[in-house]
Amino acid sequence: MPELDITLLDLDDATVVGEWFALRERSFALDLPDDPAPDRDDVITSITHPRPGLVPEEWVALLDGHVVASMRLGFHTIENRHIAQVGGCVDPGHRRRGIGRALWNHALDRMRAKGCTVVQATAFVPAEGGADRDRNGSDFLTAMGAEVKLHEVRRRVELSTVDEEANGALLADAWNHAEGYELRRWVNFTPADLIDDVAYLDGRVLTDSPTGELDVEAFKVDAARVRDAEAAAAARRRVGIHVALVHAESGRVAAWSCLAHGADHKGFASHGVTIVDPDHRGRRLGTVVKLELHRYAKAVTPGLRVVDTYNAADNGHMIRINELVGFRPLDAVAEFQGDVKP
Repeated sequence: MPELDITLLDLDDATVVGEWFALRERSFALDLPDDPAPDRDDVITSITHPRPGLVPEEWVALLDGHVVASMRLGFHTIENRHIAQVGGCVDPGHRRRGIGRALWNHALDRMRAKGCTVVQATAFVPAEGGADRDRNGSDFLTAMGAEVKLHEVRRRVELSTVDEEANGALLADAWNHAEGYELRRWVNFTPADLIDDVAYLDGRVLTDSPTGELDVEAFKVDAARVRDAEAAAAARRRVGIHVALVHAESGRVAAWSCLAHGADHKGFASHGVTIVDPDHRGRRLGTVVKLELHRYAKAVTPGLRVVDTYNAADNGHMIRINELVGFRPLDAVAEFQGDVKP
């Protein structure tokens, strides 16, 4: 095989960028045929306008001057600075030729240079009752010495198939248990009177959700970081749709749920957060915000057809809520972790 040239993606090189994105389209069409094709602007702006606390590096592998693989590295700058994240794809016509291994070794060199000691990566795998998925990504990560530390299941709801009468009754019953809470809704930018509480709940996500055996530190979130994340999303033309329940007596946000989609969403959106403050659990608030969010999202985005959500396989409480709402398994994500040896 001719020598492989691994280099940072030059966003000013139109030819390389075109080949790089075409590679992503081919790979996604083969590996995740149930998902919409990636949006070029959204993918590029995820590099130029990342979320706060993350510095991405996009690498491409060139063979005879043409892009045959790509790799995204993510380095943390606030918490979790010992961790590097890696993801990538190899052109379907060039797989099983050692290109993925060459990229992996290059990634480890970059991680050592950054002082990282832990590498994390994910791979889609089949889920019971879901779509077929090959295990190429999972097998590759295992061969690289990484181990699965957390299993998540992706569930999808087709909004046109939802039993609206049943969901309406479910919501009405949940509201009966949520007396003393007021509904707030917004798009993109969090209202100033709620932002501190939203930041607090956002910072609890990794504390409250199962993280398996992953070596991960909870995010330190404050109002400024929320605003920075919103600005990055706006630069990417992402649309964030939110609902919250405010405890009338205290004025504090007790529950919050959100989803997001791109400007060219093709009818698809993905859940971000659904969380209830520990002091307010046991009142069906999670069910209320989930169902109210779907109602609001359909009004904000009339063409919305599909919503995805991810849950740790052992997060039984949230899984029960999601399945009541209409979500069904699509596939699973194996979250891998390995050591970056000196």
